[in-house]
Amino acid sequence: MNYKNIIFSSLLFISSYTLAQQNCVCNEADKLRPQIGGYFNSGKLDSAEIILTQLKSSQNKVCQIVYLDGVAQVNVAKKQFEKARQLLLQEEVIQNELKCKKLMIRFNNTMARYYQEAGFRDSVSIASLKALELAEEEKDWYAATRACINIGAIFEQEKQQEKGFIYNKKALDLGRKANDTVLLATILANLSSDYQYLYDITKNHDYLDTAYQHANECVNISRNKIANLIISPEGYNNISRYYIEKKDYTKAMIYADTAINICPKGVFDFYRHLLIGYKRKSNIYLLQKDFIKAKQMADSAYAYAEKFNVQLAIEPLQYIHESSKALGDNKNALWAHEKLMFLKDSIFTAEKNSAINELEKKYNQAKNEKTIKELAQQKKIYL
Repeated sequence: MNYKNIIFSSLLFISSYTLAQQNCVCNEADKLRPQIGGYFNSGKLDSAEIILTQLKSSQNKVCQIVYLDGVAQVNVAKKQFEKARQLLLQEEVIQNELKCKKLMIRFNNTMARYYQEAGFRDSVSIASLKALELAEEEKDWYAATRACINIGAIFEQEKQQEKGFIYNKKALDLGRKANDTVLLATILANLSSDYQYLYDITKNHDYLDTAYQHANECVNISRNKIANLIISPEGYNNISRYYIEKKDYTKAMIYADTAINICPKGVFDFYRHLLIGYKRKSNIYLLQKDFIKAKQMADSAYAYAEKFNVQLAIEPLQYIHESSKALGDNKNALWAHEKLMFLKDSIFTAEKNSAINELEKKYNQAKNEKTIKELAQQKKIYL
């Protein structure tokens, strides 16, 4: 399973623009933003929140918005959705008073992330499209790029890969104007995964080479930049995948180890990188027929999948099954196989239910529209 179908693209707190529009200025926030972003993107969420509290008592409504929006993002990252929701409701009241486009762009992007993480898919698209429209009007390339990343991720999650790819390519064009290495690295990592997906279904090595080029650029622009830590492990993991396909297992292992070693431990947002890193290592050891180490790495990958998103456990379970079977551990091989079948069935059931719910919603919408039209027609007749 391509994990981009499950994981929403990283949404980054740090921003490269200042709020210079009339009534949209918070000088204190502009000074604090790089420090907050550095903490947030390196997984130090509590530290980011502590810096944000410096804006909490400000009488400047723009500073209040930055505080509420920032702490909401911290709570979304911690999966504390009710706290995030209350903060965003408070922010919306102030946003509606100020009517500042740049601030509203940021608000819609934050709402998109909240909706995605909380499981409200339809609302993600609405919020992201609003952000994109406002951002393009304002020529705010950072916000427009972020909105395109969100929309691309939603299309891929809905298995509309071609549309997702179009938005990710648009994000790259916009991102090169945004002058923000964190954002650009995110797009490059996403497109690297897109090209790996194209390689998987076509076996066209041009796609594999392009995937490597994007991942390599992601790593190069992220090197020695703390704020880029939230995305650089994905670049290393994608390069590891490239070398696995090229059968250069030594280099593949080096890049997988690097992805694992640079991840802060115990930070939820980095679990997906650790999952992929250990999965890469398990794959390499399987190909080298070192089944003991393959099993150990697959166990680690599975543990992180359980912590982050169990739907990502399919490949780790496959590797546990293969390595256990090769080691003659039939009990563990059977456990992994049964777990794998159950997980695939549950994913299929969830997707089927989602499709049924979508059809039901469209049916009800169409039925309501028909009722409205009929009532309007009756009104004309009665008049």
